[in-house]
Amino acid sequence: MPRALDIPEIRVQIGPYLRCSALAKCALVSRAWYATFAPQLWRDSHLEWDKNDKPDNPGLQLIRKNSPSICVLNVKLSYGPILPLLHFPFVRDLTVRLPSQHLYLSHYEDADQDPSPRGDQDIADFLIRHQPSNGGRVSKLQIDFGLHGESTTLLWPTITCWRNLTLCEIKNGRVRRQDWDMCWEMWSGIETLYLDFVQFEEDVHLSSDEPGEGGPPVRVYPSKTKSLRLQTIGLHYLDQIRWIELCPDLEQLDWRLPHDETSNYAVLELEECLKNGACPRLTRLILDSPKPHCFSLESTLPGLLQTAQPLEVLSLEGRELGMPFWQSLSAMQWQRHFATLRELTVNESGVIVQRMLCSLPSLQTFQAKMLSFSDILDYRHPWLCKDLKTLTLFFVLDTKPPTSWFASAFKNGHLPSDFPSLLDQQDQIFDRLAELTQLQTLDIGCRSWEVYDPPTLDFRVSLGLKKLGALKQLTALKFLHTKQDLQEEDVQWMLSHWPCLDYKLGSSSRDRAMEERLNSMFRQAGVVSRACK
Repeated sequence: MPRALDIPEIRVQIGPYLRCSALAKCALVSRAWYATFAPQLWRDSHLEWDKNDKPDNPGLQLIRKNSPSICVLNVKLSYGPILPLLHFPFVRDLTVRLPSQHLYLSHYEDADQDPSPRGDQDIADFLIRHQPSNGGRVSKLQIDFGLHGESTTLLWPTITCWRNLTLCEIKNGRVRRQDWDMCWEMWSGIETLYLDFVQFEEDVHLSSDEPGEGGPPVRVYPSKTKSLRLQTIGLHYLDQIRWIELCPDLEQLDWRLPHDETSNYAVLELEECLKNGACPRLTRLILDSPKPHCFSLESTLPGLLQTAQPLEVLSLEGRELGMPFWQSLSAMQWQRHFATLRELTVNESGVIVQRMLCSLPSLQTFQAKMLSFSDILDYRHPWLCKDLKTLTLFFVLDTKPPTSWFASAFKNGHLPSDFPSLLDQQDQIFDRLAELTQLQTLDIGCRSWEVYDPPTLDFRVSLGLKKLGALKQLTALKFLHTKQDLQEEDVQWMLSHWPCLDYKLGSSSRDRAMEERLNSMFRQAGVVSRACK
């Protein structure tokens, strides 16, 4: 009777769940396994092209040979002619990342010569010449125009011919009023649309309330977009609100708020938009603003959370909002999202972070700035997020007691004798982490721009690492910019007690020779070990 893995159909079903390293190992087992797993190894392919590369480049030859197996093709260009890869008939997803400072397009027969760019017309000619065949099977298109965003002015008539696009990401593009009809015709039929640093001319506006000049609003109609990222330049926030209103099926909104003083007003307008019934399916909300006091008014973001449907994903990136903001969130406003919130990203520290961990039972991904041992003591409640799979948080071991201890025990101007030592604090934090048995990614990396150097968790067996033996599903451990002094016994314990571990980020030791030995141990066990990103 044949074993299960001897049946090709079963191996084909297993392949999509394996990482590239595992696929490569499986392809080396036998010829039969190679025939099954090698094509799946090429499903997500990457190719970097330098100005000195020629058509007989080995990487390009391998791409051509395995093109029937390629589903995702990522091409990164650095100062040189673009490759005519768009005509691959079996490529369904395509990523073309154009150089950030030079945009040179030509036939690849001229790859051995320095091309002479001809501006916008060169881009349009290239895209027309290499449009996908078979009616346009490319479904995902990402283009970064770098510093040459003006080159998109002749791009829209070309891209609109690609009728099967479901995802379109344009970075550093440019939209003029005469381009709008073609842009909107394409964008309105795409389910996932990302616009990053796209420049809109002043005469482009969607709302009749737009205070600028330029004539009547451009033509718009309802869009099929389900995921929308707006990070635009020159488009008034009222026009962006109008854009959101035109997406009745919107499920995810990623909105980088304006850089000027209108940030608060934009949030208030979005709240009013949701009150009027727009975006009833919105469950993923990502707001980002570089302004220090973007949500300074108590009635902005709290009111928006009160209006929105119960969210599954909430990301408030940018600057720290602070305790006054969180105190403005009434219990009813915040608790309506408790049961559904699965992913939360905030730029917060202290007791705010501790309260979140103690209040969100459905949380699976959590990213915050910092949590100290004193904050845990100030709010002595158990963590409810037992299903947490990804935790990004910098833990701080304190050398002084929290405020509550100052009030009760700090009387003589000295540190209370019963305040836990650094080792005791680490043990108690390890006890908390050990309860997160579903954890897959643990990232305690300190922010690289932090100037202070507080003590943090030390992943050594002699200092309590054994308490984390219950994290059997841990696949990634990150401690970037922290000072670790691991020994061989510590790495051996990790490899034996964390069977799923396949990625480590951060310096394992301050001793260079020991760092090399530990990295060798990780690599021999199949774990990718990096000291920096």
